[in-house]
Amino acid sequence: MKHGLIISVLILSAYLIAQDSSEVYHGKLNELRLELGLSPEAEFDNNAFSLIVKRLDSLGIKDDQLEDGYDWGGGRIGFEVYLKNNIDRLLSDFKLAPLRSDGIQKEKIDLSADEQLDTTKKLNRNRFRD
Repeated sequence: MKHGLIISVLILSAYLIAQDSSEVYHGKLNELRLELGLSPEAEFDNNAFSLIVKRLDSLGIKDDQLEDGYDWGGGRIGFEVYLKNNIDRLLSDFKLAPLRSDGIQKEKIDLSADEQLDTTKKLNRNRFRD
């Protein structure tokens, strides 16, 4: 009786953990759909594959796992495995993309020759102190 109860608790906890991770994964898939501009019901098919490749290319990211194409990369099943293994990285890459271009603000600093010389002296003094 004791062993049966322990086994039941272990099986139930494993089931609940699996359910939670499945829900999290499906949430990430929906987030990826939004990032790609797909409808929430859209399948991850050849069209979604092409959108991911184009989006990565536009960011300057080359993913060797995608170079064989949809069909040669295993089709639907191969693409599902790729997504399971890489969804966190893809979402991160897509979300950081606007920050890479917009997050860096360029400021023009106009220093006269005297100020520039003074700054150089300060830098040299600080370097020799350490």
